[in-house]
Amino acid sequence: MEADLIVDETGATRPLTEILGDMVTRLTPIAKKLGSEAELLGALDIVRDGSSTQRQRALVAGGASMQDVVASLVAEFDEDLAESETLA
Repeated sequence: MEADLIVDETGATRPLTEILGDMVTRLTPIAKKLGSEAELLGALDIVRDGSSTQRQRALVAGGASMQDVVASLVAEFDEDLAESETLA
């Protein structure tokens, strides 16, 4: 998630991760009212842990096979499914 976004008409930029953190902070009270705070905070998990593609590429860069990458995806899916079931 390494990107800079233009934030004003002068062309000033800020890192996406900073902008996302500010947005999550501002939107958290609304998300709480809507019962979706956990989902909103999930955006911060992506910033902290990287996106799925970043994690997959890191595995391959570390020597993992395609089977290892698929196994990792299945494990992540199972973890997410279990987590969503506990939230429901």
